[in-house]
Amino acid sequence: MIKRLFKTLGRFTWSPLICLGLAWLLMQTEPMQQVAWRTLDWRTNARVYFQAPADPRISIILFEDDTEMNLVSWPPDRAYHGALVELLSLAKPAVVTWDVILDAVHEGDADEKMGLGVGAAMAAGTRVITGSVTSTDPVETPPGDPGPTRPIKAIEGDIAQLYGEDHAIIPFPQLRQASWYGFVDAPRGKDGIIREVPLVVRVGREVYPSLALQTVLAYHQLTVDDVRVKLGEAIHLRTRQGELEVPISATGMYLINYRFDHDDVRPDFATHSYGKVLLKLNEHFVQQR
Repeated sequence: MIKRLFKTLGRFTWSPLICLGLAWLLMQTEPMQQVAWRTLDWRTNARVYFQAPADPRISIILFEDDTEMNLVSWPPDRAYHGALVELLSLAKPAVVTWDVILDAVHEGDADEKMGLGVGAAMAAGTRVITGSVTSTDPVETPPGDPGPTRPIKAIEGDIAQLYGEDHAIIPFPQLRQASWYGFVDAPRGKDGIIREVPLVVRVGREVYPSLALQTVLAYHQLTVDDVRVKLGEAIHLRTRQGELEVPISATGMYLINYRFDHDDVRPDFATHSYGKVLLKLNEHFVQQR
């Protein structure tokens, strides 16, 4: 009787563990992962009226149709970019991030003017970051000062698992010399939807911050020496307020906490026109002098 009782209890003890293991294996299959992603999409949509207010420290500048029609044609002369960054620095933003890849070398003096404008902004205390992207093919990078961008050295885990390639497209020489750059790679899932982005990206055998992570570092006035990456756990940042932890997967991916732009429901990120910002800053800081 006692042996039968222990035998029954033994089955009961192991059964939940076996079920849990089978459920985990089932969730690793592609059909179940697709179901999990879909339920995440539904939950994200359902919370739209309950999401937290947008961070008031963030503003977005867009190159809209009114800018192209009334002020600057597309693609804009880089001298305008330099002027915009330098004027923005007079308003004392902590960071100006360009979600744009400016790699090709242009004839004339526009590249130099943008480099000078960005350099002036950096000297005034505004940190400037521009975009770069990995490449499967070798890239002919124009020679020049590598600038302040450096790879992350303190990494625990297998970097071979990270998203990346052996080559990279980086900013033109005057720009990379004057500012940081971060990687904008955003691979789509099998259904074409971007739900995760790499916060650290592999280029050959080196690991670099993404554009988002580079922006966070700049905002907290950190360098890559203040970063410790533990793949499959988190990115650890030593800030003045204490250590920040940003969760990442073993492949360096961060699950995007999407929010929806619903200005008719509640205020969202402040959005401005490139042309209007350029004119207003010029009127306020230059013409009034």
